[in-house]
Amino acid sequence: MPEDDDTRTTVNPYVLGQLSRAITTAAEHPDTAVRQRAVKRIEQWEEVFQGMLTGTLSVGTRAPVQDVPAWVTLEVVQGGFATGNLLAGGVLQPHELELLARLKRAPDNTGRAALNIYYLSSSRTDERSPECMAAAVRPHRVIVS
Repeated sequence: MPEDDDTRTTVNPYVLGQLSRAITTAAEHPDTAVRQRAVKRIEQWEEVFQGMLTGTLSVGTRAPVQDVPAWVTLEVVQGGFATGNLLAGGVLQPHELELLARLKRAPDNTGRAALNIYYLSSSRTDERSPECMAAAVRPHRVIVS
């Protein structure tokens, strides 16, 4: 994103309103479960707000997160605002850690990318499930009306 882009520091009233609403709910709602969900929403709206301020999020664009391709699935909050978090991210699962160990790769911040490359490589089709392989080669029917 360009350095002179004024949208980086523009404060969006909708974002601030949602953040304020979540803070109020977390502090005042009588139901504990509702308050806990509100705390999660506070975290999400803070991420949106921080991303807008730092310029890592560009609201209203096809690829709103800096350095992330448009095809990556993002976490999105009410109103269609990306938080900057990737849905395919998160803590590596036990089976992923086991495979990384077999591949002699460290479970660092490149671990999931290494797993994706491994599973997408043509030499690793033996480890893909039959369902996955059937879906990969199934022809798609196009209906023209």
